[in-house]
Amino acid sequence: MVKFLNQYATGIITVSFLTLLLDHILPAGNHKKYVNTIIGLIVMLVVLKPITMLPQHVDIFDPALPVTEESQVIVKPYVAECFEKNLALYIADDLHERFNQTVACRVSCLLNEEGQIMGVRAVHLVPYDGEMAGYVATRYGIEEACIQS
Repeated sequence: MVKFLNQYATGIITVSFLTLLLDHILPAGNHKKYVNTIIGLIVMLVVLKPITMLPQHVDIFDPALPVTEESQVIVKPYVAECFEKNLALYIADDLHERFNQTVACRVSCLLNEEGQIMGVRAVHLVPYDGEMAGYVATRYGIEEACIQS
């Protein structure tokens, strides 16, 4: 998008500069008004160029959203994303303090149709340890079957 805008601005500046140069070079006379009309048309084409290029750049205005097999758009609510990230950080910190081991943790939530958090679908621990999984299940009230590697 930035490259496109940069090229657009450069084109307008270049055409404006050439227009001023031609206006000063051409002698006054009957032909000057025709040349100015043609130059005006060229300036209009350069200014309107982005409108002709919109069909090629539709992806700029269309945000990429994940799509399910049924072609329904799924957007995870911001609150759910924050909850997943924060819970993963709490679990990782807790495991580090308790077992003195660095653990990477990822959490995914169960959401209802309105996007409300209904529970925890899965907790992924790397490296996985059965003792740590049992501790997380007990401490955070998550089923041990949901805790995976």
